Amino acid sequence: MTILVTGDAGRIGKRVVALLHSHGHETRGFDTINGFDLRDFAQVRDAVRGVDAIVHAGAIPSDRKGHEEAVFASNAQGTWNILLSALEEGIKRVVHFSSVNALGAVGGHRPPLYFPVGDDYPHHPLTPYQIAKHISEETCRAFVDRWGMEIISLRPMFVSERSYYERWDRMQNSPGAIGDFWGYVDIDDVADAVYLSLTKPVTGYHAFLLCADDISRTGPTASLIEEHYPDIPWRVPMQEWFAENPDRALMDTTQAKRVLDWQPTRSWRDVVPASATSPEK
Repeated sequence: MTILVTGDAGRIGKRVVALLHSHGHETRGFDTINGFDLRDFAQVRDAVRGVDAIVHAGAIPSDRKGHEEAVFASNAQGTWNILLSALEEGIKRVVHFSSVNALGAVGGHRPPLYFPVGDDYPHHPLTPYQIAKHISEETCRAFVDRWGMEIISLRPMFVSERSYYERWDRMQNSPGAIGDFWGYVDIDDVADAVYLSLTKPVTGYHAFLLCADDISRTGPTASLIEEHYPDIPWRVPMQEWFAENPDRALMDTTQAKRVLDWQPTRSWRDVVPASATSPEK
């Protein structure tokens, strides 16, 4: 296949391109570093011509104070331009990078409604980035419902890699980690999810959370819940959720595992020496 990868010069985009090439696919890039702009429909339309599928990873990847309009436009309008161009070119399969932020549960803007957070969590986005990702998902759903496209939205948690793991103490003590429920996902596990989303015989619209099976701190997770989120209700008994893994993440990735056969196989615990995580440290 020839696959358009927007955001191909970004951290995730580079990993996706490398993985696709390793499987024998050709890629076409579309990134601001090369003068492209997702808000420019003519540019997007030209880029889409002649490809077989699209990985839409390009956009401003978080809120930017003072640049709210650009954040919203690059995510919401950019996704619209990609999907409309794909429709006009007869391209059915699109892998759309959403974010856990589309749910509105993370970021500390308001308490979560419950734990664990799954793909069916009711959205309540508050920031420009969160709202744009939510609208982008709804746009994907509409294109599927009306025109029968095949679109998968991926909702990664904080995307980590080895360079982050080697700064383990920062991961442990980052204020943002609490608002993100100590969730993370390895960049190569994200790339694997992209490849599976392109190649699995999946129809319709799907949106999948991507999160490592463990949290980014030494646990047990239940102790952190008791300290930071003692009043949040549970959809399943807490003891049942942590029965097999006391360090289990608070994001439920069951659907990605079931539909895509995806499995997060990489953890910061594989990189950080066990001695560094001991209580004495």
